[in-house]
Amino acid sequence: MKEQKTIKTALMIAAAGILTLVVIVLCYYLINEPDEASHIALPDYSVIPSDQPDLPDESDLLADVTPENVQRVLESITPLEAYHQVLTQEYFWADGSAVRTAELWRRGDEQKLCCTGPDGAVEQFLLRRDEGWVWYDSEAPVSLPEQRPSAWDLAGIPDYLHLTSAARILDAAYATLAGSNQTTCLYIKWDRGEDRTVTCWIDVETGLLVRAVAEENGAMVYRMQQESVERLLPGDEAYNAPFELPGAASEN
Repeated sequence: MKEQKTIKTALMIAAAGILTLVVIVLCYYLINEPDEASHIALPDYSVIPSDQPDLPDESDLLADVTPENVQRVLESITPLEAYHQVLTQEYFWADGSAVRTAELWRRGDEQKLCCTGPDGAVEQFLLRRDEGWVWYDSEAPVSLPEQRPSAWDLAGIPDYLHLTSAARILDAAYATLAGSNQTTCLYIKWDRGEDRTVTCWIDVETGLLVRAVAEENGAMVYRMQQESVERLLPGDEAYNAPFELPGAASEN
């Protein structure tokens, strides 16, 4: 109230109308100046991005990305060190389709995969740096051969982090996935040859794949969607329990 009286007094003393105008303009600027948090809000645009999406200039991370520099951008993204992720995977063919669920736990070099097929059968893998096991439902674990498939192959996930320089990148940009979280992703589409393409959306915050689509001859044959993800912290039950081998592993 005291400040208002002071302003009133100042205005009454002012003889020139130009001074009043200057004060009004100055007050308007101060009141409507955006704070820093609102100034760097994430962009809101379609899940299928344009070649040059509108992105905030304030963030070094959200710079323009192109097919020519996307591999360097990938190298700058570090996936979470420990996490639990749930994925839904759909497979399509000429006269049918199938859905399975994949759960992934990762803790450093250790990975646990739990895949539930359309028939409800559960296939589990435990992978460590130099050894691995597989088991089905309640059966005893069986050792995997030394030259085992990668975790990406076992989970049925495109290996987006290891695109070589020989990969033919067709499109790349930043995009925001629709939904409550408005996830900002790195969008990449590449050619696998023989009229096959793979498109991926990688969360720039977690470094994890959140959506993928594979097509052959223009028809979709695979679609993957992240349902949930959580960061695992030391001390959490989920930080240790999933990486324990059930029973004694078979030597076969």
